[in-house]
Amino acid sequence: QSMQDDAVIYGVRVGLTTNHWQYEVDFSGYQGWEHNGDCPMVLRAQVCRNFKKGNSLYFGGLLGFQDYKYYAVSIGYRFSTALKLFERKNSK
Repeated sequence: QSMQDDAVIYGVRVGLTTNHWQYEVDFSGYQGWEHNGDCPMVLRAQVCRNFKKGNSLYFGGLLGFQDYKYYAVSIGYRFSTALKLFERKNSK
């Protein structure tokens, strides 16, 4: 019995950004060679409304095909802050 340790990976993403909106759609997956659940495909989409100071509201979805038959819906709010968690050191 052999272990599958390689596959062809593929993906494509298309996006559009305007002053206040971001749209993204991507399709990705991989193609294995054993044909026993090793060919998942995923379609993702997201719409994002950007506000001042880097904050945004987003809505997204994921739909799985073939060997990944799941779906998910997400909605959320992202906010930006000036809090510095890590200090970047300059290398000379």
